[in-house]
Amino acid sequence: TVLFHQGDPGKNWYIILRGSVDVSIHGKGVVCTLQEGDDFGKLALVNDSPRAATITLREDHAQFLTVDKHDFNRILRDVEANTVRLKEHGQDVLVLEKINLPRGAAIEGGLTNTGKGHCW
Repeated sequence: TVLFHQGDPGKNWYIILRGSVDVSIHGKGVVCTLQEGDDFGKLALVNDSPRAATITLREDHAQFLTVDKHDFNRILRDVEANTVRLKEHGQDVLVLEKINLPRGAAIEGGLTNTGKGHCW
């Protein structure tokens, strides 16, 4: 079963809760398989562009968390409003969690891994 075709308009972001999907590109065939916990569909929403690949279900009973374009854009705005951009080794680093420290306190040795959030 095809979820959407390459060239279709982007309407949703998907997170795979159960099952797996094949990602196919015209002229290349299946380029990868995504599984539980993987997500797809962001590119078309972020760039307001057509789908870059065709997504085909590998199992009939796959389950997804689906976020529509409106909610996806709202989530992005909220994340951007609550993030901190830092310069580290000459590159921008996006920290998805602000750490509240007492006034005048510093993190010794630079940034530390709190075990929460992600940097990318």
